[in-house]
Amino acid sequence: MKKISLLSSVIILIVLMTSCSKENFTDPSGNFSATQNTIALKEAAVNNYIVVFSDDFTPESQFAPGMSYEKRNDVMGAFVREYFAGQGIAGVNPVRYYNKALHGFAASLSLDVVEKLRNDSG
Repeated sequence: MKKISLLSSVIILIVLMTSCSKENFTDPSGNFSATQNTIALKEAAVNNYIVVFSDDFTPESQFAPGMSYEKRNDVMGAFVREYFAGQGIAGVNPVRYYNKALHGFAASLSLDVVEKLRNDSG
């Protein structure tokens, strides 16, 4: 009986997945189009990057045990601003800092800035 139940669940899941995978789905009200939203998401992500610093290039020594999330973000923000100043990079405004599992930031970057960051060893 369990095999039949599992088989029917798998069949239902496959039917649901294939019925939802239409590329140009539009709802009856015309307010949503999967294709339009996909294009908008791609355009929005064009200049957005997550920059990750190498393990030996981090402000880890400045993070005190038990430091709050907000304080860690402040420390990481100061570290990133100092790094940009040292590289002669202006006009970058990070929208998020990463300071636990990895060290870095998310920001919209021009291609010139991306090239400078790629060529830097840190």
